[in-house]
Amino acid sequence: MHTQYDHATHTASRILLITRRKRLLISHGVTALLFLAAGAMAGPIVQRKPILPGAIRSLANLEHVRIAVEPLPPEFHSAGMTRTRIRLQLEEAMKDFGLIVVPQEEVQPHDTAPVLTFQASLSNDPSVPEATGIIALLKLEQPVRVMRLKEEMEAPTCLAWALDVRSKETLAEGMRESIDSASNLFLAAVGLNKK
Repeated sequence: MHTQYDHATHTASRILLITRRKRLLISHGVTALLFLAAGAMAGPIVQRKPILPGAIRSLANLEHVRIAVEPLPPEFHSAGMTRTRIRLQLEEAMKDFGLIVVPQEEVQPHDTAPVLTFQASLSNDPSVPEATGIIALLKLEQPVRVMRLKEEMEAPTCLAWALDVRSKETLAEGMRESIDSASNLFLAAVGLNKK
């Protein structure tokens, strides 16, 4: 009987020791979490100003642009989307947001106004002959300085594009909507609001 009592006492004291260790570990864990939380809250209250990517910073204070429309695929002409019509659509979108468009006839040889160039392409998949992919791309080129070359040059600083897939019946509508979508993406990047 004496040995059973020793065994029971030993087991009980062992359980008590394990329970104390668990409490101690939990206590130390909670203390460590409190220190970590206090350290996180003790950081600077004023947030640092975020550094925006160069493509976005290059659009700061953009007030005026020249618009250029590159030659279009023949399907655009068939759908009534001429370079002149696209130019007018882009001018209207830019003016709606307060961006000044330098008229083509007023452009000087050494004009530094950034050039917003429109490019379009169409894509067809022979396995889906009734569908046509539309790609509308706006590219802003402006004078930049390349430090490595110690030289100024015109370079693209922002691209905005829209993709759409349309049937032949809705191709013209898709072209107009793709141009609007690319314009809206560009204007959102510039940070302008509709006037």
